[in-house]
Amino acid sequence: MAPKLEELDPIKKAKMETYQHPILYNLIGPWISYPLLWGCPIHLLIKAGKECIERCGLFLDIPSGPGNFYWKLVRYNSEANYVAVDLSLSMLQRVKRIIPENVEHALLIRADAENLPFRKDTFNGCFSANGLHAFSNPNIALSEIHRILKPGSILTGSVVVTPKDGFWLAKRVMRSLEKKGSWGKLLSRDNLDDIFKHSGFKDFVLNQKGFVVIFRAVK
Repeated sequence: MAPKLEELDPIKKAKMETYQHPILYNLIGPWISYPLLWGCPIHLLIKAGKECIERCGLFLDIPSGPGNFYWKLVRYNSEANYVAVDLSLSMLQRVKRIIPENVEHALLIRADAENLPFRKDTFNGCFSANGLHAFSNPNIALSEIHRILKPGSILTGSVVVTPKDGFWLAKRVMRSLEKKGSWGKLLSRDNLDDIFKHSGFKDFVLNQKGFVVIFRAVK
């Protein structure tokens, strides 16, 4: 069941309200922010998603955002059952607009990543682009993703980590997004290592390019 706005904590509520303004989201979307602001070529993230969806029967995209990666990924496996999950109804409405009406194997669900409405061992794979730093509690969110993946399934995706010394523009953008509530929690590379170590995933690999960490983990 979709959470009611008044039941959400302040960070999640602010995030949903921020997402009602697609112009703001588009200005910081991955096609611009990844290469120019975060220093990571977008094709590296698409490559990570490709590996995941190619082997999938039931594929989870969380948080889906406006569906930026839908067409980039489904071309690698048009038979995969695509499930988009996001806390923002506005984002899911935008995903719906890009999916052709004759596509039957796509499902859009509004849900909290920290309390996913799926049974244990449900999905064959999960792609989480710009996900962990958008969740108010990335530890719980990652544990939930681990719970609903089948044994042997893979999780791939990306997370933007805090820059070290210098890079004032990137830091300023991050702080601004955090204050607006559209950025759940600022994570460092060390934070990310610790989160994965306690997530239950095995064989996890973290590759950093610029301020972006591309990750791959196996349940």
